[in-house]
Amino acid sequence: MEGTRDRILEGLIRVINSDGVGELSVPAVATEAGVSVPTIYRHFGSKQALVEALGGYVVARSGLMWSETESPETVDEVVEIITEMYRRGEAMDPALRAAMATDVFNVREILDKMIALTGQVRLPAFLCDVYGDVIAANKIIWLFFKIPPALLEDADRVPGGYNTTRFNFGKDLMARSHIVDNWENYALNSMSAFRENSLRYRAKPYFKYLIKIFRNPIEYPLFDRYWKMVSSVEQDNAANMDYFSYHHAEFGEIEYISSSTVSITSFGELFLIQYLPLDGHTSQVFEQLAQQAGHGAIHFAPWPVKTFPHST
Repeated sequence: MEGTRDRILEGLIRVINSDGVGELSVPAVATEAGVSVPTIYRHFGSKQALVEALGGYVVARSGLMWSETESPETVDEVVEIITEMYRRGEAMDPALRAAMATDVFNVREILDKMIALTGQVRLPAFLCDVYGDVIAANKIIWLFFKIPPALLEDADRVPGGYNTTRFNFGKDLMARSHIVDNWENYALNSMSAFRENSLRYRAKPYFKYLIKIFRNPIEYPLFDRYWKMVSSVEQDNAANMDYFSYHHAEFGEIEYISSSTVSITSFGELFLIQYLPLDGHTSQVFEQLAQQAGHGAIHFAPWPVKTFPHST
């Protein structure tokens, strides 16, 4: 039994080293380990449990003496242990050393850097991945859209809970409540960004999971309409779809361009989205919000490992 478990974890290390964490699949681990998919589930129960088990295994292989209460439970914590082991000059076998040479073990560095940048921007800004999951948002955009706390209370248990699509097209119509007129422009541009950013990842399991949720007309009554309306955008790369002009319920006429700073990783791009004002009034609104909010960003969706909460 223990030999099979170890073989599965060895296969997991090799798959991570080859393909990265972001799109890790149980069938790929099974193939690499030479076992069946049901065998993996018998030993670990779920993909998340499999990833979490990697921490204790890495500690055991490295020879580090970690207490039971400090045993790592996430990939990021495994990263910290292996990085510390490397810093100390402890012995490391070739498989782990090879894995450290990839972006798998730069997850915390990449994420921390991008979240820090999000918090430093003096404009409304948020950080999202290729699927539209909001990884972090600065306090300015939080005030601009007045995100209700209830939206986040159960976000980690709701399918697509941190996704921009939930805010823009979900049944609660949270975005629409702030936009008095020209909603059509806002909706088309938002959907265009979602389609363009996810284009190369639509065959991935997580995108298929999201799209099935978003096409539920009860939970997302507006999604399918705008998804179909912007289908031609993918064949028209010259179209300028990042311009926003609408009447905000609190701040009046707002005009800005949504600009992206892209960080390319082996888990897919990260997009730091900033709202650049195009007129004096919008600039003044953003400056006032920046003074009120101060610096800092709030961390939301997990990355790069994705979770698949079930619909209730």
